[in-house]
Amino acid sequence: MTELYVEEGFVERAEKMAEKRGGRELDLTGCMGQLAVADYLDTHVVDDKHYDMVVGDKHISVKTKRRSTAPRPYYDVSVTIARSEVCGPEDYFIFISLQYTNREFDKVHMLGMMESQKYLSEASFVASGAVDENNNFRAYIDMYNMPISKLDEVTFSVREMGTA
Repeated sequence: MTELYVEEGFVERAEKMAEKRGGRELDLTGCMGQLAVADYLDTHVVDDKHYDMVVGDKHISVKTKRRSTAPRPYYDVSVTIARSEVCGPEDYFIFISLQYTNREFDKVHMLGMMESQKYLSEASFVASGAVDENNNFRAYIDMYNMPISKLDEVTFSVREMGTA
């Protein structure tokens, strides 16, 4: 798990991006995660419904959650995905946690990454409406959950991604 530094104006950049996508809180959360990863990897966000950026020849989808506390290894990351889209074109998922203190954005944590097919084969499927026994969360859509502790560290560079 790595805390990411974000530059001044980060939230404003995400707000502009989210506004173009509909302006909902969910859009803002996703845009903040995508921008944080893009800045970290020195790349840019692309407008594609299946992935968020391309690094080298790899397609990356960023999955972001808001939290009111710092993430812990036993907290879950999630991929909400329609069953028909399980085999999308992304090669990797990178997971981000946005920490809010007193309802104000505070920190970005990069939790880890995993190859998408490996994640989907190892994660626990939770059907819409079901309660995840690990955290008592009622799923609002089909999702795949996994504890943060099972993720791989984000240790690659842009050059390494192109040759992986």
